[in-house]
Amino acid sequence: MAIRMVEDINESYIYVSYSRSDKERVEPVLEKLSGQGYRLWYDNSVSTENVWMDQIVYHMDNCELSIVFISESSAYSYYCKNEIIYLSESQKRIIPVLLDPSGLPLIFECYLGEYREIEGDELSAEEIAQEIMKVGAVSECKAEKVGSKDFYYDILLKWSNTG
Repeated sequence: MAIRMVEDINESYIYVSYSRSDKERVEPVLEKLSGQGYRLWYDNSVSTENVWMDQIVYHMDNCELSIVFISESSAYSYYCKNEIIYLSESQKRIIPVLLDPSGLPLIFECYLGEYREIEGDELSAEEIAQEIMKVGAVSECKAEKVGSKDFYYDILLKWSNTG
């Protein structure tokens, strides 16, 4: 299953921060969320470093909230550390997902200590996605199911109640 990336930043979306060395563990979680209709953005295909940094900052600035996958690799990643600092100082809502059993690395404690983290070290991708979906703020980043009977019924119901 392919991960659908957000195309219109005027819609609420989730920014995803992760270490590239955790990609095999992170992408199945993103596939589950995308399959449930959540709008996501992560740096899977940005090429040159200058364009990459511009895209990263742009999408961090415009996201509704962020999922930050924390691991030993991300604790040593210059880019992950900077993303967490930037998101925190920009007062973005953050959902930390711990991928290692060691807990929240000390380097992130001052930025993420106030958030309830999801301990994903022993969870499957499906279970991590389910835990993320329990966080109330993520519902703002879910696409409506255009084409479903319920979607059109809701539009008709809203339209009929306005007249």
